[in-house]
Amino acid sequence: MFKLFSKNFLNDLWANLQILASIDDLQSNEVIIESKSGILIDALLKINYPNIKNKKVSNINNFLEDILYDQKESQRTKFELIEDSHNMNWIILNDANPHKLFSSLYTVINALLSNNSIKSIIGFVIKVTINYKNIHNETIYLIYRMDTKSFYPFCSTSDEIGEQDREKENLVYLYLKKSKFKLENNKKKWLGIWGIPF
Repeated sequence: MFKLFSKNFLNDLWANLQILASIDDLQSNEVIIESKSGILIDALLKINYPNIKNKKVSNINNFLEDILYDQKESQRTKFELIEDSHNMNWIILNDANPHKLFSSLYTVINALLSNNSIKSIIGFVIKVTINYKNIHNETIYLIYRMDTKSFYPFCSTSDEIGEQDREKENLVYLYLKKSKFKLENNKKKWLGIWGIPF
């Protein structure tokens, strides 16, 4: 049952990432996918690497190198591990090509799922620039919550917790919904993440 659920979750996730990449491909400049995305992970993330149970987060660097750079023709998306100002741990992926960025994001999530570490992923964040209606060249984050398996927009107005622009978030929600991008409909579940380090 879990494997079936996981496969459907990954299929839905990949389909949504492809929709977002295709919106960027339209060259309309309404949605520009920025070069960095981040996976928010639990500080207690443990990787079974290589075949040794419960090695701590110190080995995640080797794990990421193996899965992202496993072949000569691999994507070569850059990554770094960061602890932000709110003591949250991030895997930051950096690639100017949105298709490669999303492929690497998907690869990391799939590898952590295969490693039984999926519960250590809190969510992930995609940074976009929006030019739509009264939103002019502004950074908006698309947050994916692992517990709800859904995306939603987030627009902070400062680093202060609770400061966000709900009106702009709603505009982005409607724009993406129109493009068949699947989003969380229950806005009570739109939790912000302040201090995103990219």
